Amino acid sequence: MGHTLDLIITREESSLIQTTPISHCFLTDHSTVLCNMTLRKPAFSVKKLSYRKIKAIDTAVFKEDLLRSDLCGDALWELDELVICYNDSCSTILDRHAPLIKKTVTVRPRVPWFNDNIKAVKRERLKYERIWRASGLGFDRLTFTRARNHANHVIEQARRDYCKDFIDENSSDQRRLFNAVNQLLGGTREELYPPHLSPKCLVNDFCQFFVQKIANIRAELDATEPVVDIHNEPARSNTFTGVPFTEFEAVPQEAVRKLVSISPAKSCETDPIPTSVVKECLDELLPALSTMVNLSLETGHFPDTWKGALVKRKLKKPGLKLVKENYRPVSNLPFFPS
Repeated sequence: MGHTLDLIITREESSLIQTTPISHCFLTDHSTVLCNMTLRKPAFSVKKLSYRKIKAIDTAVFKEDLLRSDLCGDALWELDELVICYNDSCSTILDRHAPLIKKTVTVRPRVPWFNDNIKAVKRERLKYERIWRASGLGFDRLTFTRARNHANHVIEQARRDYCKDFIDENSSDQRRLFNAVNQLLGGTREELYPPHLSPKCLVNDFCQFFVQKIANIRAELDATEPVVDIHNEPARSNTFTGVPFTEFEAVPQEAVRKLVSISPAKSCETDPIPTSVVKECLDELLPALSTMVNLSLETGHFPDTWKGALVKRKLKKPGLKLVKENYRPVSNLPFFPS
């Protein structure tokens, strides 16, 4: 059995081999083995997408619609009414300029730096390869070789440009930079969840677990009594000698503008408009945003709409068992007022 390499081994019940393997020719001291095999290309998965063409928005017209809306009027608002008006007005105008589009797409493995230029050079490379295969001429082979080398150069340059831009975009924050490098090196893994009957059952189980966990923590804190050493505890005076704090100062619009401008351009699915649009139309939205901030500070009221969040579950550390106790909740808050 030593040095026996010319073999094709399959299970007896397997239907992988369609025809009996035969020895074709001896290129070296081993012969090539030929047979027909049943090989099927893996089917691509299909998923449904919802998106908006944000970049196609006419910013000037969008700003005009904001100025004509009730949000930018001179009415005196209660905080809850102003928050509802902000959400309704922004979402209505967004639907008018960038309606939600739904479509079903086929998921194909594709590198993130793939673009139209790469698609064109690959098509050209395939064309010259077919010409050379059909003719067998040396000139056609040389043309194909040039097209192949050019395609490889374009692909490599696109990959380098993508990696450089990707790192530059995330270089402002150390944590984001490490996550970006980890993603480029293939460190991103698919999210794994405990065994479940359906996605709905999984979500409900996690919800009940996290709610109960928070309730248990609060109960433990309430039951904990502070330990005081009466012998070493210094005497305390009940007379307040500091400056009393009675109210917040009004936040000027320029302070709100600065906070919005330096905030990361992250958005939540519950946002009435994307963060990028908020920053683009900040001059028009600034009076309403500042008013909401100051009304909340003056009244000490935080609207229920602002308390909502999209909670996602993440495994605490890679390699842990897939049980609910090893997951932590991550809340994705709306951009404003977070």
